[in-house]
Amino acid sequence: MKLRSITYLSAVLVALSAISTPASAQLDQSGDLNLTLYQDGTMLVFDSRMVDLSRGENILKLTGFPTSLQLNSVLPQLNGTVKSTSFDLNRPGFHTMIQRLVGQHVRLDHNDGGSVTGELVEYSSGLIVIKQSDGSHVVLPGLDGYRISTENLPDIGTDFPVLTLNVNANAAGNQKLGLYYLSHGIQWQTEYALILSENEQRAVLNGWAVIQNGSDKRFDNARVQLVAGDLNLGRGAGQARPDRMMRVAAMESQMAFDGGVESESFFEYQRFLLPGRFSIGPNEIQKLGLIPEKESAARKRYRYASSDSRMEVARGGLVQVMFDIENSREDGFGMAIPSGTVKIYKKDGDELQLIGQDDLRNTPVGATIQITTGMAFDILVMETVTAQNRISDRISEQSNKIDIKNERKESATVEVTRHLSSTQRITQSTIPHTMRSANVAVFEVPVRQGETKSLEFTIRTER
Repeated sequence: MKLRSITYLSAVLVALSAISTPASAQLDQSGDLNLTLYQDGTMLVFDSRMVDLSRGENILKLTGFPTSLQLNSVLPQLNGTVKSTSFDLNRPGFHTMIQRLVGQHVRLDHNDGGSVTGELVEYSSGLIVIKQSDGSHVVLPGLDGYRISTENLPDIGTDFPVLTLNVNANAAGNQKLGLYYLSHGIQWQTEYALILSENEQRAVLNGWAVIQNGSDKRFDNARVQLVAGDLNLGRGAGQARPDRMMRVAAMESQMAFDGGVESESFFEYQRFLLPGRFSIGPNEIQKLGLIPEKESAARKRYRYASSDSRMEVARGGLVQVMFDIENSREDGFGMAIPSGTVKIYKKDGDELQLIGQDDLRNTPVGATIQITTGMAFDILVMETVTAQNRISDRISEQSNKIDIKNERKESATVEVTRHLSSTQRITQSTIPHTMRSANVAVFEVPVRQGETKSLEFTIRTER
């Protein structure tokens, strides 16, 4: 009789290699595994399996789930009813295995060369009892220094975690069991490359979906849909993103690609169904083409936010460089744009130059995308408070002067914005203004090449 030898450490490893999943828990190869991934990291999983049930009460122990499964979200679909569910996250270890050897023939070999052979009658903390072939018993205080050998390695159900369902089936035989559940195992985000033409009047957008599996489970041959929108899960529902390093499985190196994924409206969200089937392993990142070379009109503008900070010398780096890009169907991208990070490039002959990076919000068709590339180097601004006047205990006035100098090679129009409180209003200005909202005044200041243009305005505060 040949015995297998197990040390304290190798016992666990051997047990893990002896995983045996109950037949009723096998994945249905003709069924479906569907993943719906939301932008906040929430994942809705539909897991379809075939189970062999008896009519009436059955206990199903199912494996193959991520440890991040939320038990209160499990929604079974079957021909019957579910009486109870439980989710066991405990990983069996060495002591569990030895306990399963009770009643079996074992041999204990000590480091000093001695050995004990017989039936393991009892195993507990500090007490091991071996019944030898002559009927005598050997009592040991522990297993220190011993190596255990056994003929049959027990099945200890080391595949974990285990989802247990107590179901009442309406009929006997094989039937399909569908399980919906929520998890925070996989998240997705969008990365973009926006390429401006040399005259800065056209823009081409490419987009990729970056999918990260931060769970401990591999998902194979799944249908995947990505959902863009703000999902309300109540207080405390959000989960932090995994902070561990991910292994990059597939990355697109080119700026453009063929194909892409069309979105469709669902409820108050936009969803993108990835073509074909999708597999992703634990700690893996995949980057997939989402938006292929969509072109739109672009409009460049400059914006300066006025404040009462006193500047004695005009300086650059205070004026934002922005682009408005249309997402219309007529002369725009004409599709739903999920939020993400966009890198902005400009064509320079046959080459591209990086000119900035910004964050995009979820943008529907018909909206305007606003991005900021950076701060203008050759547009100088100096703003000073020129007068303050207390008219009464409740009324005061303040006058500001903004000098804008254009050192660029062409003219520019600078949009000057000033935030006002609910008790303030602009009483006079050298350039007309509009109110973008109840609290934001906007001045359009055209400045020719080499010119310095001044804007003066007075703000009245009435308390």
